[in-house]
Amino acid sequence: MAAVSAAAARLHHLLSLCVAVAGLLLMLLGGGEASVHEYRGLGFLNKGNAFILHAGSEGLYAPSSPANATTAEDDEDAAAAAVADAFIRFDKITFRRPKDAAKETGSAMVQILVFEIEDREMIGGSAYGGQKAICCTSDLAKLGACTEGSVIYRPSQVNPGWPQLLFSSFDGSDTIATLPSRIIPITKTGMYNMYFIHCDPSLAGLEIEGQTVWKNPTGYLPGRMAPLKNFFGIM
Repeated sequence: MAAVSAAAARLHHLLSLCVAVAGLLLMLLGGGEASVHEYRGLGFLNKGNAFILHAGSEGLYAPSSPANATTAEDDEDAAAAAVADAFIRFDKITFRRPKDAAKETGSAMVQILVFEIEDREMIGGSAYGGQKAICCTSDLAKLGACTEGSVIYRPSQVNPGWPQLLFSSFDGSDTIATLPSRIIPITKTGMYNMYFIHCDPSLAGLEIEGQTVWKNPTGYLPGRMAPLKNFFGIM
């Protein structure tokens, strides 16, 4: 009798463990609609002639329905339709610069670069074959390759309309610049990266607040866990 009770106890423990594991898997697979990247108290790092803040990196799956293959420039209805599928959304992104810098510099610009990992070689350039620069130099501008002070990139050969480059500008002596809420639909499966970049040394001390939301068609699985997708599928 004691042996039967012990076996029953072990079975109950095993079932409880299975329920707990199943619950954890459900949380991983369907518990969250999207990945949220929040920005507060983060600084820009000097990389060559650019000042860069890595804003996120996620694996995103393109929707299976071609009807949702819209672009970031489509109208509000098309962008709203993309909400149900795969997208990157910008929410209340605000940049603040010191008052002294605003008085001395005047107008300035922060750029937001979003690209798929296959297009990483499309970022940056060099006037004479030397080390790549992220920000357009006067030499490159004279060659007509880019606009001085802007991020250098070339159009993707495999993903039309990419990389995506957005802008947030400080006007005059304003200390605050905002990026309007915006959705970038994802139409190609891949690993996507986002960087906040400025090319102006006078923006030292720049602060950022806000968040971005990264969503897959059927919920969210972190990009770095993508190889486990098939494993989860057979559980």
